[in-house]
Amino acid sequence: MRVSFNTTNFGAKLIKTVTVQKFEPELKTYTPAQVSFVEIEPDNIKDTEALSTAADFWANEKYADVIAHTSRLLNMKILNRNKNKVYAITTQKENLSEPDDRKILGMAEIEDADKPIVELSHIQVKPAIIYALENPEYKYIGTSILNVLKSIYTGIKLTSLNDQSVINFYLKNGFRRIIPNTNQFIWRK
Repeated sequence: MRVSFNTTNFGAKLIKTVTVQKFEPELKTYTPAQVSFVEIEPDNIKDTEALSTAADFWANEKYADVIAHTSRLLNMKILNRNKNKVYAITTQKENLSEPDDRKILGMAEIEDADKPIVELSHIQVKPAIIYALENPEYKYIGTSILNVLKSIYTGIKLTSLNDQSVINFYLKNGFRRIIPNTNQFIWRK
């Protein structure tokens, strides 16, 4: 059981409010829900702490750890802030200067943000959503992350896991293989 006396705060920059699907147990169906897509502010250590805390509780999800680590490197000014960006989706809609790290539903890391085609290095959705045995609390978090990134950037390339469900996810979201039968994908406006 997780007991928290002090929630981590961050001052993420709201990029866009997006609609996902939230399961309503009393209705036994999904209904539209508004969530916030935010850019993690590199100068705010509390942003990094929020991602790190979320990643700590997303046990065995290495991409969340890598994304949180990138945020730390940005905060420490080790990585170039014009080339590297970290984003998250949270259920918090107001007062983003004081959100709850437990409300983070997904996160993503971009490299080459200063180029026409960026690299989606990592994307991670909250494991409780991915691995739910029955109706996950939320749906379309990963797709929503991709859709907002598509609205920000003119092109996105990535290398996916060699897993058919992951490959299908990118194909379904409009990505095309750069070279046939590889895990390298690209999306362009």
